Amino acid sequence: MYLWYTSTGLGGLLGPILLFGIGHIHGLLHHWKYHYLILGAVTVVWGVSLFWLLPDSPVKASFLDQTERSIAVKRIELSGVKPEDRAFKLFQMKEAVLDPEIWLFLILVFCVNALNRAISGFGSVIVRGFGYSQSTSILLTGAVGAVVLVTLIVVGTVGTFIKNTRLGSTDCF
Repeated sequence: MYLWYTSTGLGGLLGPILLFGIGHIHGLLHHWKYHYLILGAVTVVWGVSLFWLLPDSPVKASFLDQTERSIAVKRIELSGVKPEDRAFKLFQMKEAVLDPEIWLFLILVFCVNALNRAISGFGSVIVRGFGYSQSTSILLTGAVGAVVLVTLIVVGTVGTFIKNTRLGSTDCF
């Protein structure tokens, strides 16, 4: 699971490289408009593709054989959830609201994203203050993504393979 989350670091590394390349397009529009048009179109195409490609349950997963499907369904059932049970249950909401682990994750996500917004939103402006050009400062902010990528891989590996270093249950993973 942690490898999936490392995509935030990978995006932080590849995003500035992509923006640097797009920034060198010389056309009728301003550079920032090309950023929004190209990356927005890629996002829309990716979202629509995932809507059609990803199954909504293990039973409908075409990439699993029958044995793998039954194992996936049993794992879900062992956790106390029916695979197709989408009904809202008040007791589950109450359990989530009273769970301190949920609140710790909420605080963690808030703190990480509050800092992330400041760095990603104003990082190139800060780097530009050191005397770099606009395009070079965008490229240099990719170093933050590289640090995030490596950190997430190291911490995720430690949390996965070293006993008692994870927060939460391993049943759902």
